[in-house]
Parts: sequence; C-alpha cells; structure tokens
Amino acid sequence: MAEWVPISELFDFQKGTLQSSKCTPGQYTFITAAEEWKTHTHFSHDCEALIFAMAASGSLGRTHYFKGKFISSDLCFILTPKENRKLILKFYHRVFNFLREDIVKKTSTGTAKLSINQTNLGNYRLPYFEIKHQEKFGKKLACISEIKNSMVCINAEDADILMRLRQAILKDAIEGKLTAKWREEHLVRKGDSEYDAAALLEQIKVEKQKLIAKGEIKKEKPLPLVNLDEMPFQLPEGWVWCHLGELIRYAEAGKSFLCKEKEAKGSSWGVIKTSAITSGQFLESENKLFTDNQPSDVSKK
Repeated sequence: MAEWVPISELFDFQKGTLQSSKCTPGQYTFITAAEEWKTHTHFSHDCEALIFAMAASGSLGRTHYFKGKFISSDLCFILTPKENRKLILKFYHRVFNFLREDIVKKTSTGTAKLSINQTNLGNYRLPYFEIKHQEKFGKKLACISEIKNSMVCINAEDADILMRLRQAILKDAIEGKLTAKWREEHLVRKGDSEYDAAALLEQIKVEKQKLIAKGEIKKEKPLPLVNLDEMPFQLPEGWVWCHLGELIRYAEAGKSFLCKEKEAKGSSWGVIKTSAITSGQFLESENKLFTDNQPSDVSKK
C-alpha cells in the first residue's frame, strides 16, 4: 500500500533567497522559518509548495504549506513535487510536521548551531501512498493533529494552574498560615530561640560578632531599621521581619552575562544584585533585571 521513498525522489529542492533583514513590507507573502510570516515587495514563486526550515534554531524542521505568490527566507528549502509523482501537498505538510522531531534528529548537523543540508534531507525517507490513500490518511492525520493541539493547550493550562497553586502555597507559608495549628499547640516562649524569632536573630548576631572578632568574616556596615509600615502583611506572634544580610554570613557575586543586562518584557531570567542581598533592600524595580540571553554561568551559592 505504501513504500518508503527518499524525499529527493518525491520533491524538487530550491533554496530560499531573501534575508529577513532585507525584507521590505509589501503585497506578497514572505515565508520565514518562524511560525509567523512577513511580507515583501516582490515574489519569486507562484505555485503550491512546502517550505522547510533548514537552519533556524528553534524553528528547525518546521514545514509551511503555501499556494500562490510568495518569496521564501534563505533559511528554508522550497519543495515542489517531482513531475512523475502525484502528491497532495496538504497531506505531506502534515506528514513533515508529524515527523519533524525525527527528521531533525536524523538529518541535522552542527554543534552550537544545528542545520539540515539538502543531501541529508533528501536521503530521509517518507511514506509514499497512492492518491486515494493520501486523501484517506490526510483526514486521519488532521484528526490526530487536532487532538494533539488540544492536548498541548490542556498541558499549558495545567502548568499555569500548577504555577498559581505553588505561588499560593508559598504565600500561605511565608504568612504563617501553614503552621497556624502548630503555633496553637506550641505557645511562643519568649527568649527561646526555638520558638521566638527575635531571640534567634539575637543569637545569630552574637555568633556573627564572635566570627568578626576571630577575623573569620569582615565587619559589616550597620543595616537600616526595618520599616514595618512597608511590610506587605502582618506576621504571626513569634515571627519578626529582618534583612537577609542579618542572617547570611557573606554573599558572593554570580558570573557575568553574555549580553548587556536590560529590562525585557517576557524574559525568564531574573537577577538580584549582590548589593541588594547584603543590604537586604529587595526592591523589584531596582534589583530585578532581565537579559535576553541565558547567563553563561550563574552562581549556585
């Protein structure tokens, strides 16, 4: 019913010609490796084709379908059916994307930057069906893709719910709500560092003074008093607000970043300055910076 045939026996290859940086917005579709396309003032093709991303980091292996006038990115191959092969391109569009992970795994080369050359892609084998079977299996693949997309949405929803649940638990923990019952059963014993945070803090100060006297740690600048009016919530009995610098022995800087630190909407890397740790002043607007790139090496201390 089907035979496994190298892609080079099913499709003719052409390489895209336009660099994204040289794109001029216009009336024709500019198909890039990314999920979203652009436009351009000129077109190079007027046909039905598959456009395969062969060198574009996170977009590697993505396949687009298009029919009409377009121009393609130089990071893509333009695939059109061989004259002796009857292909339903919408069907093979689904086949390519269905097998995307396997195609990238078996055909890509490179270390820091992966790419797929024409020879490797051409040697990869796809199932070739008669037209009637392409039509039949095309409907099945469409159904599977819909189910897969719905599952992705559900997983994303679940991840969001889980993140909000974790935040809620953490909030209850730092506000003392998770240990309310324990505190009811164990009344605060003033001066006992196991029950009274103020006593524990005083004990830490005494120990730090001993270490300073021995020369094991440096003498620190006095920290400002905690302004209780700025605290976000009321603490349970036996708890106290303090600066992080009153608890830790020392703070060391992390490693440098690959690019200039800057605020960037949607970035995932937060940075707290060493000065913020030692002074205990955790003001997000001043101390939480973002960078577009992942840090080369972040201190785990």
